[in-house]
Formats: sequence, C-alpha cells, structure tokens
Amino acid sequence: MAYSVRWGQTKGRLSASVRNIDSMRRHLSQRRSLLATNPVRRRHHIAQHIGARFFSRHYAPSAQPETPDDLKTTIDNILLKTEFETKRDIREYLRKWQEQNLTYQDPVRGPGTSNANLPQSIKWTGNMLNDGQAVYEDAVEQTHNSLNEAVDLNINTDDNYEVADILEPGDLVGFYSGTTMATPAVYIRSVERQKQYYTLRGKWRVASDKDIDIVIKNFAPKELTDALIPYLPDTAVTPDINIQQISEGGVPRSASAPLMAMLQQFSEAEKKLYRDNAKRLDNLYALIASPDKRVVYTLPEIAAKALDISIDDVTPEALFMTQKAIQQSPFLILADRSSIFSDRYLVRPKSFADCFNTVIGWVREHEDHLCRIALYQPSDFKGHPLQKFLQKAQKLILQSRSIRSPTTMSSVGPSAQQFEADSLPDGRAYQKVVTEQFDHSDKIILEYLIHFSIPPHRINETSARYAAIHIMRSTGLYTAIELQRGAIPLLLQELGIFPAWENIYALDHLLALPGHNIDTDAEKMMEAAQIAASDPHKYQNDTMADMRVDWGDLPIYCIDDPGAKEIDDGISLEPVAGTDDTFWLRVHIANPTAFLPPHDDPISENAARRLTTVYLPERHYPMLPSNFTTQSFSLAPNRPTLTISAKVNTNGDVLEADITNGLARNVIYLTHTGLRNTLDGHTKGSQTYIVGKEPPSDYLEKVISESPAFTEEQTKTFNIMQKIMTQINTKWRENGGLTWPDSMGQQNLSIYSGKPIPPFSVHPDKLEWEGGYFQGDPSILLPVSDIDPYDVPNLSRKNLVALVMRFACHIAGRWSADRNIPLVYDGTYFHPEYPPLTPEKLKNFTANDWLRFAPPKGYSSSSVLPHGGLGVDAYTKVTSPLRRYSDMVAHYQIEAALRYERTHNKKFNSTEPDAAASLPFSTDKVDLILENMKAQYPLIKSVQTLSQTFWVCQFLFRAFYFGECEDLPETFPCLVRQQIQGSSSTDSNYVRAYAADNLPFGIRVQLFVTEEFRDLDTLSTVEAKIVAVNMAKHVVEMEVVRKVKGWERTGDWA
Repeated sequence: MAYSVRWGQTKGRLSASVRNIDSMRRHLSQRRSLLATNPVRRRHHIAQHIGARFFSRHYAPSAQPETPDDLKTTIDNILLKTEFETKRDIREYLRKWQEQNLTYQDPVRGPGTSNANLPQSIKWTGNMLNDGQAVYEDAVEQTHNSLNEAVDLNINTDDNYEVADILEPGDLVGFYSGTTMATPAVYIRSVERQKQYYTLRGKWRVASDKDIDIVIKNFAPKELTDALIPYLPDTAVTPDINIQQISEGGVPRSASAPLMAMLQQFSEAEKKLYRDNAKRLDNLYALIASPDKRVVYTLPEIAAKALDISIDDVTPEALFMTQKAIQQSPFLILADRSSIFSDRYLVRPKSFADCFNTVIGWVREHEDHLCRIALYQPSDFKGHPLQKFLQKAQKLILQSRSIRSPTTMSSVGPSAQQFEADSLPDGRAYQKVVTEQFDHSDKIILEYLIHFSIPPHRINETSARYAAIHIMRSTGLYTAIELQRGAIPLLLQELGIFPAWENIYALDHLLALPGHNIDTDAEKMMEAAQIAASDPHKYQNDTMADMRVDWGDLPIYCIDDPGAKEIDDGISLEPVAGTDDTFWLRVHIANPTAFLPPHDDPISENAARRLTTVYLPERHYPMLPSNFTTQSFSLAPNRPTLTISAKVNTNGDVLEADITNGLARNVIYLTHTGLRNTLDGHTKGSQTYIVGKEPPSDYLEKVISESPAFTEEQTKTFNIMQKIMTQINTKWRENGGLTWPDSMGQQNLSIYSGKPIPPFSVHPDKLEWEGGYFQGDPSILLPVSDIDPYDVPNLSRKNLVALVMRFACHIAGRWSADRNIPLVYDGTYFHPEYPPLTPEKLKNFTANDWLRFAPPKGYSSSSVLPHGGLGVDAYTKVTSPLRRYSDMVAHYQIEAALRYERTHNKKFNSTEPDAAASLPFSTDKVDLILENMKAQYPLIKSVQTLSQTFWVCQFLFRAFYFGECEDLPETFPCLVRQQIQGSSSTDSNYVRAYAADNLPFGIRVQLFVTEEFRDLDTLSTVEAKIVAVNMAKHVVEMEVVRKVKGWERTGDWA
C-alpha cells in the first residue's frame, strides 16, 4: 500500500495510527509559543495591552469595595499632594509617593520586597521591556537550553573535572546577545538555583549558564554586589509574558551607581583597546588560523596573538574585547561551550574558510538572482554552481521520497524495505544505493552543510546564519517544514549523505572522536597506537614481575554485562584462618601499566590525549586499542592484576589494608542481573522494546538473556560480602555520606545493524561524495524498568559491585595519601551560597528543599581531599585502567611506590626527594592532567548524554509515527522538574510547559499541560502521553493526562 506522511510517498507495508500522523501535521500548522511570538511583531500588541491595563486600573469602575488600607492610602496621597504644593520639592514628593503606593508592576521594587504570602498573580516576574537583542530565534534556543538545565534531582559526585569552579559574587560575565557583541554584567547571587546578574544596561537579569560567553573572576568587591540584593527578587522569577523573553527588572541608580561606574569604566577601557587595535581585531581569524590545520587555543593565547603581546600582559579588558572579536567569526572560531569556565576555542583552517566564504558568496548571488526574477529583470543563472547543485538535490530528494517519507519532524522515516544483516554483501542490515556523483562545486556546498548541521555552534545574524536554510528552501521541496538549523540534517538525509540514524552529536569538533577524521593529528595518534598494539612482542616486559602474588585457586568473580569484552576488575572474598567473622576482601584490577611505559609510547600518549573510553549507543571509542586490552589485559585466567585488599570483619571494621600486584587464575564471569537476583535486589518490571527487525537470537542472548542461577557457594560468598558492605556503608553515612534516589533508569540502549555502523567521516578527503538513498535500518533495543524516583535503594543489594569498587577506591586513596603520592584525588565541596545538604537535613527533606540546599559536588586535586558525598577521608579512582586515564596514572604512581618500598625496605614518602624522583608523574604533571580533564570531561559527558537522547528519540520517532513497536505503552510516568518559559507546543489548548524526566526512557522531556493540570508540584509524578518527537532538537513533547502522586520518601533514606 502507499503511505503518506505530510508530504512524500512511501510504497511498502508501513502502518501508523491516524492520531500520530495528525499530531505531526499539527506540529507546524498550530505551533505557537507559550511566551508569545516574535517580540518585534508584538510591540503594537504590547502597547495595546499595557494601555488597556492602565485604563482599567485607573479609570474603569472597580468591582471591588474600597478597603480601609485603600482609604488610608487615598488620604495619605491627598496630604502628600498638599505638602508638595507647599514645599515644591518634586524629588521628595515622588520618593514618598512611591513608598505609599506599592505597585508590583513598578520596574524598581523597594528593599525587602518579597514573594512571601503573595498570590501567584503578583509574584516576582521580570518587569522591564527587553532590549532589541532578545531575538526570537535565540529565545527559542534559550528555551531548549532551559529544558536541559532544569533543576536536576540527582546527586552525582563523580563529575570531578570541575576543580571547584563556581561563579562568585563580583565575577564579570559576558552575555551572548544574538545580534550584537557580548553584554557585560556582574554576578550578584543565586536564589532557588536561579542566577541573578546586574548588567551594563542598569538592570537585574536572571540568566542560565548557556547565555554566558565569558567569565572573568574577581571583578567587583562583594560589598558593591551586596548593596543591590535588597532590590533583587528573593525567590525564583519568570518573565512577564506580556513584554519579555528573558527576566529583567530595574535597580535604583542610587544603589547601583558604584557598580555601574565600574562596568562603564571597564566597557570604555575595552572599547578603547579595540579602537587602538581595530585593524588586527577585525582580521582576527586571518591572524590566528592555520592554512590547512585546525588549531585549539585558549582565550588568553588568542588575546596575546591579537594584540601582539605576552600572555602575561593580557588584561581582563583584553579578554573581553577578544571574545567580542571572536563573535565576528563564529562559524570559523568555535567556542567550547561545555562549561562557562572553559576558555578553549577551535580555529578552523583557512582552507575551510575558503569553502565557507565561497558558499556564502554563491548564496548571495542566488538571492540577487531571485530578486531580479521577482522584478521581471533578465537573469541567467543556469551555469551557476549553486543552481546545478539545486537541480541535483531536487532529483535526489524526489528519489528518496519513493523510499522514505520526509516528515515535519525534520527527519525521514524508516525504509519500507528491511533486511536481515546476513542477506546483504557487507553484513549490515542496511545498504546505500548510489545514484548520483557530486562534482567539486557540489562538494564545497555539502561540506558547508555538513559542518553547519553539527552542534553546538552560534552564528550571529548574518548570511552565515541563514545560508544553509536558504539552500534548503531553494529546492522548493520543504514548504511544509519549519526551516531552522536543526532541519538541515533532513536535507542531507534525502541527498543520501547522512543516513537517517546519523548521530550528529558524535561529530563534535572539539571532542574530535577518532574515526570521524575531524582532527588529523588525533587520527595519526590513534593509528600509531593501534600499530603498536598489534606487535605481539612489544609489551612483554613486566616491571612488577618479581612482586606478583599468584592467587591460585582463589575464585575471582568478574561481574559485568553479558557480552562485555573489556573486563576491568573482579572481586574475591577469602576467610581469615582461625576466625568466622573476618575476611580478606580483594578487588583485582587489570594491570596494563606494569607493561606499558608511562611516557614516550604511542599507546600511553594516545590514552593521555583521549582520557577515557567514550561510550555511545552505536559504538564505543576506546582509550586503549581494543586488541591491546582484550588480548592481553582484560581480566581473564592467567592475566596480571593490581590487587587492593582489606582485612575486614562483619561489623565493617577495616583491620588492615594492602596493595600488591598479582596473577589471576580462577576467573569466573557473572552478571549484574544474576547478582541482584541472588541478593533480592532485582529491578522490577524489566522489559526490552524493539523497533526494526528482531535481531538474531545469538545477539539477543548477549543483551537481554536471563542470567543463570548462582551456585550455593557463590550465593554464600556474596551474602557475606553484602553483609560486610552494608556495615561499611553505614559507617560512611555516619561520617556524612549521602544516599539519594536514582530518579532515572540507566538504560543500556543498544543498536543492532549486523556489522557495526562505521563512523561518519567529515574530512573532505575521506567523505563518501555520492548521492543516493539508504535501504534498511538498524534495529534499536531499548530496555526499560519500573523506576520509583523517590526510593533510595539498598545499595548493597541493588549494586553491590559499585559499593565494593568505591571501597577499593577509598582504600587506594588512603594508602596513597599516607605516602603523599600525587595523583587524581576526588572530593566534594558545597556551594557557598546555600546551606549544605547533610544527612540530618535529608531526614526531613521536602521537594522544595532541593532549591534551597546545596548537594555535594565533585572536584579533583593532586592532593588528598575529603569526599563528603561518600563520607570518606580519601578517594581515588583505580578500578578502571582499561578505560580511564586517571586510573592508569594512579596505577603508575602506586606501582612506583611499591617498587621503591621493596628496594629501600621502608615506607614511601614523596616529600623525600629520592622518593619523589622515582614517580613517573610529579605534582605539576598531575595538575596538567587535571586541567585536561577539566577541559575534556564536560564535552565527553555532554556528547554521551546527547547521544543517548538522540537514539531514544530515534526509537520513539519510529515507534510513535510509524508503528514499529506495537507493545509500546500509551502513557509513561514522568517526574516534574520545573516550569519552563517560551516553549513551543503542538496544541493551542496547552497553557504551560514543564521540564520533566521520562522515567522509563531516562531522558529529559517537555511536558505540556492543559488548564486542568496547570499547576504541577516540583518533583511530583504524572502520567503523560507522547504528542510529538521533534527530531530537529531531539526533544520529546508529552501531554499530562493524569497526576500520580506528589513527593514522598521511601527506601533507605539517610
């Protein structure tokens, strides 16, 4: 049968409910903003609204009787007017009048004004008209950012890259403004997780981190920022939807004058610096770019090059001015936006700029051509490169639509024809059919379109921002879709460049994952590492050979997911002779560092650059070459180990600790599911949903197979281990360690395509320059389980292995700290502007407390730190040296100390010069590693999170619109986070939008509500149905259909 989705036809057996297709059709035609529309178009309506409101308040007859307070105010105003007529002091008259006539619409509120006990209609809102820079498209992007930045419930103390960087009162920031350069502002404080600033425009402003382009620390003294606090909102603020896209309000100039003077002086100095160096700054890109290589610089390095000065002479004004100059070339100089404190910038090569500028020039010529045609003037454009490309594009797009339906969701649908992987020549479940070759001019346009579609980047209001959209529109085949930056991948899909499932987040230019040919230097390093790993004789020297303990028949249990190939660790439990309550609990860790030199080696150098293995649903990017780990070091019989041991009793007392190198013999592989079942900590309601053809049985056995039952001896061993770890965890909690609900399931979403999906290459010399279409699709397997967002599980039952690994990391951290060994120690801190979240507070914790207390946040240092989140005095990650570079560094340092102690027969102490000299990494070297972690880890986390969301959206897109998953539920439980502003909806009946967590799928969603559910409580649970899957932004839009329950506390709370 033929099947139509908005436009385009697909022949084949596809089914989808009319309801879902209608939802897609409404997505564009009924799309609206909960805030309003374009502020430029709204000006007239705003004036009408304000005028009507003024008239109704001051002239319309009141339906409410006058209260005694109203009468007193009226009398006081008469007396005040009499006083003014006598004294004629207009300033004094206005000051007293404002004190007597409190109005919540006044842009400047008086000191101490509070939201407490006020009705919702007059609570704090932004109350000043936004300036022209709040462009509508940027406001929409800010809405998307607010969805991702909505208050997070999880306490995650593992994000240790931050090194305690936080905004502090008096820090200077630069706001991105869309049409103009960065606007300077000063950070004042944080209230209920909202950050408040004072801007050069004389306003307070609430902004998210995504609005910030630059941070300069310690700009203004705290006493100046404190002076503004009485005039700022004391609770969370929303924009006044009648006049604003962002929340802003006024501050009395008398209170803000000193701070304003500092801002103005800074602004003038920065502008003078620009005027004195305008020629160099206006040509900044040409000054710093390489002819044919990408380069990464820090902002101070760029400023020094721009001004031709030493990096030590760079001033805050120079940094701010340089940042503004960078914004003039936003597509050629990419900022690392993973953290507001990141100051790294990727400068694309001049060869790419030539391509970029060529396309922009062609687009302008095409626009001129269209203008001449509209004016009935002659215009010959037949031989123009863009015109020829558009003709090829039209042919390919129409051809694609005979195979796949385009949709208003900015993605093509699945192929009508599906394949078994073994039925195609290359062993994959899909194939590309080539029907068109692209010439040199076509490749220039395609290279631009590919790079344009890769997030994240900012492009100001120039031709560069709209050239790609102009090309897409000029095909004449996208009249039914909302053309925006997120829609460009649809064009590339229909040209046969991108497959429908191409994960664009994996193409992040700053992260430069290997295989995509983004960074040629990184590719060469990876290739050198792989060549070195393939030499079977290269890594045979065991630097710890004389110190290894043979563990013989001791059962070492490696517990991992089915099909795992890189096994980092295993655990064992050995009774102490002569006792019935004391045991040696050991963690045996893979030991590549004993064979791999720490420096001047291609494998270790590549690991230092990559820092960690990156796991995406479609593939993983190993830190160490796979053949190096699986063939020699992944934990298996007769493999080397670094073993961390603790003598403990069943009361959880640590009696002795030891670290030694060993040799594993009796290795037994078990699964997490099997262990949970044994300890009665299994996950409830587990089920795996599939879109696409069901994979072969041997593949399914690896990902969703039932785990075999444990033997009686294994069950006994793990029950004893569970008892010990319960007691140890109790002691940690008594020391201040926190427990917290796991609010979202951690799904191991998997992609089956037969042979793995190859990485998409973005380099012009490596890209497949052929047009056509893709037949077939990979299958997506999404495991879900029932999640109780309020339940704190018994960790020793649900995740015993993680608890044992934490214990090993604590023992290793304490052992290393006692010897003053520099390595990557992890700890926590509390945000200084909020009271700390402690175990005592958790005993009476409410939903609203999440906005008022600071949970512990992780950071790292080269010296020992207390880890308040876990309740331990030392902690260093050591259990994953096959996939984490900081663990490798810890192993190198510990093994050097072990060799020293054996040679010198005394305890290692790095404060002694000869001992320190024996370490492969000095404190300074560890600090450099921490700086690299600080730069890379936010990017890695972002790419992994966005990739997970991308594939869940792919799954739901195919399931919801094309009926590929018949047993998918109609509704899903969602945890409400907070209200978001300016959110686009698919139905005019929606009155409000919230950020929420879809609990089964583990992703953030937009939750729309009708009048019935207007006010939702923070951290309450609702049932919601899918109404749209927006593939342009990879956002799932849902509608609340039922309230389930409010915040509650269940399980093992502190």
